[in-house]
Amino acid sequence: MPKLCAEAWLLHSKSKWVVEIAEGECRIKEGTTASPDVTLTMSASDYVAIAKGELDPVKAFMGGRIKFKGNMSLLMKLPTLFKQ
Repeated sequence: MPKLCAEAWLLHSKSKWVVEIAEGECRIKEGTTASPDVTLTMSASDYVAIAKGELDPVKAFMGGRIKFKGNMSLLMKLPTLFKQ
């Protein structure tokens, strides 16, 4: 499993979160990190819709609703890490 450190910036709420995925575990904390592998920016409502399964993250990205900066290879692996 790849190691991933990502930041998520939720627009309009001014919230910033760090998600660290390593060794089969996912840790989430509020704040920022010095050197994230990936930074995602989206609206808080889009984040909630993705989490609820109501919005496809790939379609949201392709439609410009999610902004991305960083390692594209790790970003492409992200959806496979949380399959139910």
